[in-house]
Amino acid sequence: MPVTGNNGYLLLVLFLLGTNCALASPKKGKSQSSAWTVVQDVGDYNILGPWSFLGPFSIGKTEVDGDPVEAFGGVRNLTKQKSKIFFSELVQGGKAGWTKLRTQNGVVSLNFPIGERANVDFNRVIQSINKMSGLEFQGWLVSDFVVENQGQFSLLCTGAHHVEVDQYRLLHGDVYSTGWARSTLTLSQGKHTIYIRVRSKASANIVCSIRRVSSTDVVIHRASSSVPDIVGGLLSSSLLSLPVANLGMTWKKIRLRVSRSEIPRQALNSWARGRKSLPEMVGAASQGEDGVWVAPGQTLMMQANFELRGEKGSERFDHSWADEAPGDGSCLDAWLHAEWQELQDGGQLVTTSVSEDLKVGFRCRKPSQSFIFTFRDHDGSVAQAAAVRPWAAEDCRARAGCGVLLSLSGVGVQANDQADAHKYRKAGGSDFLFGFRDAWVLAPERDGAHNWEGTGYNCAVQSLAALEQLVSQHERMRDYPVDVRRVLFAGHSRGGHGAWMLAEHHPDRAVGVVSLSGWWKREEYADANILFDLDHQLSFLQPQLKMIFEACIADHDSSQLAGNLLGLSVMIRTGSEDMSVPPWHSRRMARILQEKGVKLTFNELPGKAHWWWDTEKESDGGAMNDPQLRKFYSRLSEPLPAFGTRMEAVVYNPSTHSGRGGIRVLQQVVPYRRSLLEMRVEEEGGKVSLRVDSKNVLRLSLCREFSRWMRNASSIRLVLDGQEIGEEVVSR
Repeated sequence: MPVTGNNGYLLLVLFLLGTNCALASPKKGKSQSSAWTVVQDVGDYNILGPWSFLGPFSIGKTEVDGDPVEAFGGVRNLTKQKSKIFFSELVQGGKAGWTKLRTQNGVVSLNFPIGERANVDFNRVIQSINKMSGLEFQGWLVSDFVVENQGQFSLLCTGAHHVEVDQYRLLHGDVYSTGWARSTLTLSQGKHTIYIRVRSKASANIVCSIRRVSSTDVVIHRASSSVPDIVGGLLSSSLLSLPVANLGMTWKKIRLRVSRSEIPRQALNSWARGRKSLPEMVGAASQGEDGVWVAPGQTLMMQANFELRGEKGSERFDHSWADEAPGDGSCLDAWLHAEWQELQDGGQLVTTSVSEDLKVGFRCRKPSQSFIFTFRDHDGSVAQAAAVRPWAAEDCRARAGCGVLLSLSGVGVQANDQADAHKYRKAGGSDFLFGFRDAWVLAPERDGAHNWEGTGYNCAVQSLAALEQLVSQHERMRDYPVDVRRVLFAGHSRGGHGAWMLAEHHPDRAVGVVSLSGWWKREEYADANILFDLDHQLSFLQPQLKMIFEACIADHDSSQLAGNLLGLSVMIRTGSEDMSVPPWHSRRMARILQEKGVKLTFNELPGKAHWWWDTEKESDGGAMNDPQLRKFYSRLSEPLPAFGTRMEAVVYNPSTHSGRGGIRVLQQVVPYRRSLLEMRVEEEGGKVSLRVDSKNVLRLSLCREFSRWMRNASSIRLVLDGQEIGEEVVSR
């Protein structure tokens, strides 16, 4: 779901780039002409440059790949060999070498062609080899700088994965241009050299700056994840993750504190006017009251726990205090600071200082609105999700819990926007209806590229458990119990692939699957995730090792796992004019599912692109929530589908697959090879038998879902690979 158009994305990129330059460049608008940067003892950040660039060379898509100049002794041995020639597939004439570059507005730009030794025409490259992966390149940027006096310095290189200073001092870069991924190092007086291994697509922009820091600098940066909302006057959750940087040169034991909190002045002059009992925010580092040790130069994602308290620290306050809050913007601001302790020479911990305050705003939402909550993810980090409560509490109580529409987002779509995409406006009405009468909407998200595989997949699974815990504990949610064992897996774009991943690994808890404009396999989605194509390392990669690498990602191929959806209802939709994720992906998955015998609805909408708000009528729900989809989503009102007379379980990684038909593979004979359970129900002599034939299965177990075979029989006999396991494994 696009949040802005192409122009919006361009403006965002320029804004981020301009922000970094403005912070770092004392000579905005001028190019650098000196031989090297002299790092001053005082003042703002010093821009590094000019630079020498060695390259460009080809590189694989998703890895740093092999270093093309390592065979010649490495880049450090080549800085004085400025005339040396290196053969490169990318350069016209085949000969690459060193090119001198100056910074402009603090940026060193690699926009080809840039001289005789970097004379690249990427249009000709991709046309000649018929591969978009020809746009990928790598090389080395090298620059010298001079330090006036020995001291401690903070280095920030946006757009760079990692940085090396002098003799193999490896430091992290700021590859995602956050503005806070700095490194701290001690530098002696005199000349130093910085080396940056560049990898990018078609062009690159790098900004490197350095300044002297005090030995006690500690900075709290803006939260990288969403801030939990206040819902119905109560916090939806307590966790917040904040990047805390120790820019000094000593270990520090850091803890977070709330300095103060207050209702914004604008609120006091409107909805909060005259209210006498208003809460305050208190909090501390969740890792422990005593704090966490942070290494010199380390930026640690510290977790803070927040709590709303009444006057004088009382746990009791009027929960209706925010009932009139508009729902957008901050309704309560909290100021946080970091305080830290250091070891003195005698081994005693002494509190030395506190940081500047960081303001965090909390949004107030009505229980009927979508809201953001945070949770501790599978790896201990803090993830976030947005949820929409069902309309009817009585329906949830009658069913012992409302099911969940797990709605997975595309790239760049915030959790709140994904949840709110499930809306429509009735004909003649003026207001939108969000969510559903008898189902929860849950839209998880976590930082970084994940494609709903690996960490993304685990985050989505963990969000279901987090929602269950929130509903059971939150006063405004308890009357709307949730059944996280009854899920409809849905998603758009990247989330369409995520819907395949979650449903194929958890088919026994699925009431249905909806993939909207999704792709079937990450490595086949345009040129975004190409593997083993033009990599420099391929000339060193043995086929047997390549086979192992490829086997490790087979678990993310939705076509390989399609058999797990046998017995479920599936909907695939795409727009005929979709150029972001072409209909080819949806058509292919539809063909594969049909071959497997899966009950499938396929709809390719004429004239529709990747996203739309109006399918047939204005504000009818569009790409995520129009009448056809709402009818399909109504399966959440029904029990889990009965097991069919023929099903199968396809498993590549037992740790990610929860089982099919109540049978779970625990161990494979040969790891990461296809394991298969073929199940069929037979009736003979008045007895019902479940016959299971297995391939590449060493151990398996029966789960509680196995009892669902009993819906139409008083008992069942399990026969595994021709051997009867039990006469009546499960009986009413």
